[in-house]
Amino acid sequence: MNESGWITDYDLRIEGAHGFGGQVYFDAKLKIIGACSGKSIKLYYAQLWFPWKKYPGRDWAFRADANVELKAFNPIDYILKGFSPGSSIVLEFELFIPPDIYPEERFLKPFMDLRVHYPGWIDYTLEAYPTRGPFEIQPYRSFNLTVTDYDGMNPPSPARES
Repeated sequence: MNESGWITDYDLRIEGAHGFGGQVYFDAKLKIIGACSGKSIKLYYAQLWFPWKKYPGRDWAFRADANVELKAFNPIDYILKGFSPGSSIVLEFELFIPPDIYPEERFLKPFMDLRVHYPGWIDYTLEAYPTRGPFEIQPYRSFNLTVTDYDGMNPPSPARES
């Protein structure tokens, strides 16, 4: 938290310790100095797109509607609880990967556009926000096989068309 700039500093003092059932418990006083605070923000939607050569930019984009108000990230909640409830959301995108992208484009990471409303200001689109983490499109091919007789017209009696 210090390195990321969410807090300026902290002071931790152990005031006492006691044991119970083989466990040691500490009475501690945690003082957080200069915690970052912010305002809530409304997220309308997120749009995911890839920088493919055949499908440039947002021509082939995938959208996930959110329409939710996100609270400001609370570093104190994160330190004490391990998360900051209400400050994040999980979005799901339905993707269709075209079969004719170039092989070297399998490792291109998508970009994200976020449409938000800043309180007391305007609606704004944060464009081409880079995504992080490993990413690879796994290539695959599928086919349909119909079993027929020698003439290629009638399926044998135990076979079924799909």
